[in-house]
Amino acid sequence: MNKFTPALYLKESEKEKLKEMKKKVKQAKTRKEVEAYEYIIASLLKIALHRYKAGKKITETGTEQELVRSS
Repeated sequence: MNKFTPALYLKESEKEKLKEMKKKVKQAKTRKEVEAYEYIIASLLKIALHRYKAGKKITETGTEQELVRSS
């Protein structure tokens, strides 16, 4: 069984945004800020999960590529 790795399914800009939001969560002063940043993180991970389920991986050039799945 394959292990889900979000980094394989996010574009470079999305990866940077994810890292930035993780840093902001640690620096957040209020619960409302934390919830807002966590919502953005969850959205990015949801995008990655949808690409994973659709069998599309992001290539080095930032384009989607169909994955060949073996049963």
